[in-house]
Amino acid sequence: MVDVSNRLWAVTSAVGAGLCFLALIVIGALYTHPASRAHLDRVSFRLMLYSLIANMLFGIFSVIGGVLTGPSVGCGLSVFFLQLTLEISSFLLFCIGLNLQLVVVHGIRSKRLERCYLICSIAMALVVTIPPYAASQYGWDPLDKDCWYTNNNYQQRLAWQIGTQFIWAGLTVMGEVVTACTVTVYMLRLQACAALAAVKVEGLIIGHQSECGIKKSPRFDRGQSQ
Repeated sequence: MVDVSNRLWAVTSAVGAGLCFLALIVIGALYTHPASRAHLDRVSFRLMLYSLIANMLFGIFSVIGGVLTGPSVGCGLSVFFLQLTLEISSFLLFCIGLNLQLVVVHGIRSKRLERCYLICSIAMALVVTIPPYAASQYGWDPLDKDCWYTNNNYQQRLAWQIGTQFIWAGLTVMGEVVTACTVTVYMLRLQACAALAAVKVEGLIIGHQSECGIKKSPRFDRGQSQ
């Protein structure tokens, strides 16, 4: 039963990695088309692209961990890179929501933020995943018979999982929900203000933004927008 579970994990991970690779091929094809390339020049789109690459690598390392059948150096390394790519993807997805809020709600836009998002996501992922790997917490799981957390003590294992995986996944999801709600509320307020003012959006932004209590958002310039 355990062997079937591991093989199922490996197969589904391979399918996921394959779909990510297919999406990357489609995106690459779009980049070769000059007219399409101009519309893809967005910070949020590139962050999504980086996250897609991380997810593809996550699937590949999941396959490696799923086919290994015993303790080995590769077992621990596969779990480390699995967790690393998973965390990078999670932090990048949060950065997409954060960038959307900064651009739409606060009017902050800069291509330099893209580098900050990428560096911070990788750095945070390393901070989260290096300690358990250094403490030999990644490796062959004697309980589930696969490559995962290797601690025999259930309470210690759970503590490591909460501290190095669950809590960070939960925080990024909460952050994404908060940024999405913030942008949604802002857009609803803007729409309601436009309806009450009974003017065109251009007139609302120029002449009535003080009445609405809403800041004017910048135009979505190429390479500097959401």
